[in-house]
Amino acid sequence: MILNPQETFIVARQLNDPADSNTYYVQAVIRNAKTDAIIATLNLDSKGSQRFTREWQVVSDPTGLGLYITVTTTVYTDSGYTTKSTAYAVEQYELLIQDRINPFIRGGGGGADVDYKRIRKIIQEEIGIPPEQKEPDLVPISEGLQAVITEIRSLPRPKDTDLSQILEQLARLEAAVKAIPASRTVDLTPVTDILQERLNPSAVTDLFTPTVDKTNQKFEDTHKRIRDLYLNDIEEIKKQLRSLGEQLDEISYIVPNGQIINRHKNVN
Repeated sequence: MILNPQETFIVARQLNDPADSNTYYVQAVIRNAKTDAIIATLNLDSKGSQRFTREWQVVSDPTGLGLYITVTTTVYTDSGYTTKSTAYAVEQYELLIQDRINPFIRGGGGGADVDYKRIRKIIQEEIGIPPEQKEPDLVPISEGLQAVITEIRSLPRPKDTDLSQILEQLARLEAAVKAIPASRTVDLTPVTDILQERLNPSAVTDLFTPTVDKTNQKFEDTHKRIRDLYLNDIEEIKKQLRSLGEQLDEISYIVPNGQIINRHKNVN
């Protein structure tokens, strides 16, 4: 229902049990449907047969575009409107306040048609409301983003680092280590060959030189000890032989013909 601003409207409530003889009181609350702000509170008059009504002067429409309102009626059991009745529920309906008389019409045919767009434009111009803004055109932005995405997808991907040579060398080194026999004599030639391929030759030399020098020093020390021991033994043997020769010189020998032979003289 459309209400004309400033007209008199009858707010009414009919209880659904007219045979109910109890005394009731009905109150109506009118609110702005959009903001829920209370516009008026009306205590309805009993008209008998459980019908309640009250005149209300419709408020104006400040926008000229229409004002929606809600009318809520509640049944009470006391005149102070504090105790709600449990026999009747709260009822609510919605109305539109708008000027039904409008000189701005569009002619044509056999009837008249209200040009609401023209009315809205005139009102906006009169009260200074800016016209509705058109939605922004997002097509150029979308096309630009799509072009950027296409460019990004067309960029060449970086190639993966080629580690095949390193992995091959490591595999060779691993195979060489596994091939070393479990014996006291170890041939490190395969390992040194791989190290020489990957490292500076001087670095390899520096790596093994201290060990070789230490081994040579131990060998020389051992050889010197053996030589000194051998020379000492030779001198001792010579000394013993000289002593033995001197002792033999003092001994006389008896030969089968009865002669006593001495190294230095013969005794008959």
